[in-house]
Amino acid sequence: AYITTPPSTYTINHNLNAFAPTRILIPTAKISVSITEALIKDGVWGVSNTNVTHLMTSSNPGESGNIILYGHDKQDILKPISNVKIGDLIIIEDAKNAYHQYKVSSIVVTS
Repeated sequence: AYITTPPSTYTINHNLNAFAPTRILIPTAKISVSITEALIKDGVWGVSNTNVTHLMTSSNPGESGNIILYGHDKQDILKPISNVKIGDLIIIEDAKNAYHQYKVSSIVVTS
C-alpha cells in the first residue's frame, strides 16, 4: 500500500519489511531521526520532508550490500551531519527494534 504525500514522495508502510531501518542515531553529532521508506518512481527519488529516507530497494541493516539513506541536503533534518568525524559511531534501529552499529571510516565532501 502506497501513501502519497507531496508529489515527489512515495512511501510505504514499514510493516511490509520487518528489517527496514526506522531510526538513525549518531550520538557525537546529536542526531536522532526517524527513517521513512521510499522508492524511485518515474525517475524521481521519493524524499520525506520530515525524516531521513531509506531507498527500499537497497539493503536493510544487517544484510550485505549498501544501505542507501538520504536526507543530508535537508538542513532541518541532518544539519549536524557536518560534525561527524572518522571513527564516530552510527546506529541504525530496525523495525524489530534491533540496533546495528557502523563506524565512519571515511568522509567525502561533494559539490
